[in-house]
Amino acid sequence: MRKLAVVPLFLLAACTTSSPAPAAPSPSPGDSAAAVLAADKAVHAPADQGGPVTVDLSGSASSAAVKIDNGTVAIGAAGTYRLTGSLTGQVVASAPKAAVTLILDNVTITSRTTAAIAAVEAVQLDVVLAPGSRNSLADAASYPQEADVDAALFSAGDLTVSGAGALTVTGNGNDGIASKNGLLITAAADDALHSNGAIHLAGATVTAASGDGGGPGGGPAGEEVGDYTATVSGGTLVIDAEGDGFDSNGTAAITGGTVVVSGPSGRGNGALDVNGTFTVAGGTVFVTGSASMPVAPAVDSTQAWLAVTLDTATPVGATLQVADGTGRALATFATRKPTENIVFSAPTLKKDTGYRILSGGLTTTGTLTSTTELATITTGVPPEGGWGRRPGR
Repeated sequence: MRKLAVVPLFLLAACTTSSPAPAAPSPSPGDSAAAVLAADKAVHAPADQGGPVTVDLSGSASSAAVKIDNGTVAIGAAGTYRLTGSLTGQVVASAPKAAVTLILDNVTITSRTTAAIAAVEAVQLDVVLAPGSRNSLADAASYPQEADVDAALFSAGDLTVSGAGALTVTGNGNDGIASKNGLLITAAADDALHSNGAIHLAGATVTAASGDGGGPGGGPAGEEVGDYTATVSGGTLVIDAEGDGFDSNGTAAITGGTVVVSGPSGRGNGALDVNGTFTVAGGTVFVTGSASMPVAPAVDSTQAWLAVTLDTATPVGATLQVADGTGRALATFATRKPTENIVFSAPTLKKDTGYRILSGGLTTTGTLTSTTELATITTGVPPEGGWGRRPGR
């Protein structure tokens, strides 16, 4: 399994080397995820060898390595580039056998024909969200069937996203964020969230929307478990998807941070789509979507979780509450789409304990009144219903 490390922001500095990136060390069978991530840190951190090139997306750059013409910002050499401003067009990076770092500092990029950012030839693309910045990427409404580049944020090599800013990714034509190799997210999202490699979210705030699942693998039957992993250990990940929401063709683990998924309302895709084992060991998870393909965490997850399929879909704008037996609210969520299935996990839940799903209501000192009870559930019990459901792997 190719795993990528958590890379702190201070390591994602200038990279001017053109030598090939070293291979990641092979994990031993008994290695923990933390050990593998720590071992890989140096491998995937660009070297600090100078200040960033300044690129104003309106039409200027401080280096001849950047060419700006007719809505295309072409980066042709390894290095670190600080992007600012707005662009209707595309940023494309090509640095064979080298790494490129893009610092997004209040950037808005919208492409009507292809990806907003694409590293079409590079060993690694590092996207850093400048502290306090708000950035957004949106791609074309559709792609040709044979297109290699098919996501709002795309890399043909490894891809990392990190930093202390915020990023909103809208995948209009396919995935929000995609990597043809490894995908390390120290901030994150795609299918809205999809990769053929490793995914790790460890910081920052990322919002992703996707109009179509578009990920590999078939429908509810015949999918294979790939040698990949998706891990969330911190930060905030918000996904709004009409295709698959949080999607891994291998395993998935949430050990910290906050994950909120507004999944598809139609059939054939799921808010959670994990082919292998899905475990929760920390953090807060609130997932809503249709009941056609419900996925629940593994029963041996160390943190308690609950999953329920409702008898009737709740409408858009409904206020859902998770409450304990005394009526005390543990979580509140306003639905953005009709909701049939709910998955929730938080440190406040207890294993093998009953909870209530309520709609509406007023909160006074944490106690709910004027509510409608939608369901009662026990933590650790997979949901009922759904065609092709794959609970509790």
